[in-house]
Formats: sequence, C-alpha cells, structure tokens
Amino acid sequence: GMILNFEEGLKWLAKGAFYEYWKALYDLGMAYLDGYATAPDEAKAEVCFKKAAEFHDHESEYQLGLLALDRAENREELDKAIDWLEKAYTHGSDEGALLLGNIYEGTAAEDVDMKPDPQEAMEWYEKAAALGNGDAMAELSLFYQKGIGVPKDMKRAEILLKDAISNGCDDAFLSLGLLYLSEEKAAEALPYIEAAGAKGNTRALYMTGMMYLYGKGTEPDREKGIDCLKEAADAGLAEAEKELQKQGITIILITHLMEELLLADWIYVMHQGRLAMKGSREALFAQPERLREFGLELPMTVLLAHALAERGCVRTKDLFSVEAIAERIYKE
Repeated sequence: GMILNFEEGLKWLAKGAFYEYWKALYDLGMAYLDGYATAPDEAKAEVCFKKAAEFHDHESEYQLGLLALDRAENREELDKAIDWLEKAYTHGSDEGALLLGNIYEGTAAEDVDMKPDPQEAMEWYEKAAALGNGDAMAELSLFYQKGIGVPKDMKRAEILLKDAISNGCDDAFLSLGLLYLSEEKAAEALPYIEAAGAKGNTRALYMTGMMYLYGKGTEPDREKGIDCLKEAADAGLAEAEKELQKQGITIILITHLMEELLLADWIYVMHQGRLAMKGSREALFAQPERLREFGLELPMTVLLAHALAERGCVRTKDLFSVEAIAERIYKE
C-alpha cells in the first residue's frame, strides 16, 4: 500500500502553489489553517486563499468569508465577510449562501450589532437550497412551519424536510419527526425520530425510547424502549436517567465528572484502587472538605445551593438542580 508522508505532500503543494495552481493554493491554505504537517498559521493560510480567489475558487472565497466573519466586531468588518461569501456563492458555493442566510437570520454574527432580516435570510437559504444544500432546505422548512415571511404551510415544510434528508441533512430526521408529532401523527413520526437516534442524536434516542415504552405511534415494547433510554443515559441525558430510575432500572455509572453524580442515589469514591468513601449523594456532598482530600470538588449546582443556604436564601443545602433551587427560593 501507499505510505503517507504529509511533509512530502506539503512540499508538493507548495510547488504547485508557486506555479499558481489554484487547487494547490487552496489545499496549502487549508494545511496552514488546520496545521497539517506544519504549524498552524492563519496569516499564511489567508495569503494562499486570496491568491486562489484570484482564480475565482469558491472554496477559498468561502474560507476567506469564514476568517473575516470570525474577526468581525462591527458592521464594516462584517460587510467584508459578506462580500467574500457573496463572491463564493457567485462562483458556485452553496455553503456560502447558507452562511449568508445564517448571518441575515442573526445566528452567525452575534458579536455584531445587526438587526435580523428574515426576508433576506430566506432568499439566501433558497439560493443555497437550489444548489442542493440540505441544511438550507431544513432552514427553509422552519420559515414555512412558523409562517415567517411566507404564509404558514406545513405541507411545504414537510416536503422541504424530506428533500433535506435526501440531500444529506441528518438533523432533518428529528425535525420531520417533530413536525409529524405536532400534527398528532405519531406513527409517521417514529421512523424519522428513530433514524435520528440511530445517527447519534441523544434527544431522538430518548424520544424513541419513550415512544416504545409507552406505545406512542407503535405497540408498546418495553425492552426496546429501555434499550434506547439506556443508550441516551450513557450519552449523558439526564431525562433518560430519570426515566430509567422511574422504571426501576439500576444504572452503574463510572465517572470522573462530579456533575454526573447529581442524579445518583448512592455513590462510591475510589482512591488509588481502594474504597475511600461511600454513601448517599446528600451524605457525600455534605462533606466537601473530605472530598477535596481526594481531589474532588462539589458540582457547581451544589456549590450554589450551599452558598444560598449559608446566606439564608434557602433552608436546605440538599438541592441538586437549578430548577429545584429556583422552586425552593420561590416557595421560601
């Protein structure tokens, strides 16, 4: 087989760039930007992209737009990013059009004081969608679902999400499932939500588990439901852990993250291969000094509860979620 030599490859890219071969210029720019076989150097990357942009390379123009957007702190600097992205779209970049839609929608340039323009955003999403961009199709679907700038049209929204799926937008699986649920079409929703879970969406795994567990859109299947919930819980979703506890399922979690212990009923602390402490979370969290002996700090939520209790804002330190703290403050 071929032996990969990134350093040698970088030399050949540099030679190609020397002769102004635009593809080599772009690839060399990406090597500098991402630190492939060389130290990351944004300035050198930008030089390569600008040279490639002279040949109307839309990928380089898009990268220049990204760099400018990342640096933008005011409208004038943002306009530079917009200019590069418009050039990228003109030369065939669907990603450039998508990002322009994000900018005008107000989700991609949050550091710049710019009033969102939904109509302009929609026009750019339409341009990106026309070039086959699935993410843009999913964005357009939201406009039709909510009736932003267009009459509300759930059928059009549904078609756009199906097109988005066909064009590689994995997020559209869950979005389409949620759309069907909003129309009380659980049986149609389940296959899409399940597909989203299979692609690693933790929220979709949880929803799939709940639908199988309680027979929503399908016949109840406790085993399948529990399996999905376990997978979601393993990925750290608190709601899944709570539901498993409700179902009488014991979860054994090995972790170094104290925040993950907020839902635990019983905790064992291991130190240098030996059992150092054990007890309920209430008992262990009441011993912060002892925990520190083993290099452990209380979760931030528990520290907040302790601080509020010391100031008399709440009467108990045994509060293990922000919601529980807020409810206790409201009641007291």
